[in-house]
Amino acid sequence: ALAQEATPQLQYLDLGTTALGYEGIDALAPAIISPGLSALRELHFDSNNIGDSGVQEFAALTGQPGALPSLEVLVFSANNLRATGLGALANATLRGGLPKLTRLFFSANRVGYSPSFAPAAGPLRLGGLRNLVFLSLTANKIDDARLAEIADVMADGALSHLTDLYLPSNLIGSEGLAA
Repeated sequence: ALAQEATPQLQYLDLGTTALGYEGIDALAPAIISPGLSALRELHFDSNNIGDSGVQEFAALTGQPGALPSLEVLVFSANNLRATGLGALANATLRGGLPKLTRLFFSANRVGYSPSFAPAAGPLRLGGLRNLVFLSLTANKIDDARLAEIADVMADGALSHLTDLYLPSNLIGSEGLAA
């Protein structure tokens, strides 16, 4: 219904804890790419078990012309996401998607998760998120090595507008802070 009934004046949409999953992102595709959500400034998908494939689908949709052109705040917290999901959003912004995105909540996911039997986290690619002023990576199992990657990304000039970086409840020690 939202896809057909989206209104151009809608600025805030909270779909948190609604059991969307990957299928929900697919169902929202017509609304995301339509002018019906052109004024949307804030979108919440927290606690929906969307997974990396759902974020990748969302990122691909936002790369289409006219998709969420006014979106400033995006919440993908607690969705069982890894570095690949975060990288998909960064790549979408590199391709011109989400041009006004300045605040990203990616808390309570698994950006730093990399079990010894299967390195699943992958490299951290944040370069496309150059307009962010706020990034929350709270409770993402980020360790010293992953924090060093974030520091490298920042040193390379990516995230140059970032003023607020939230990293509490991670696995960061003194080595990570030295990075």
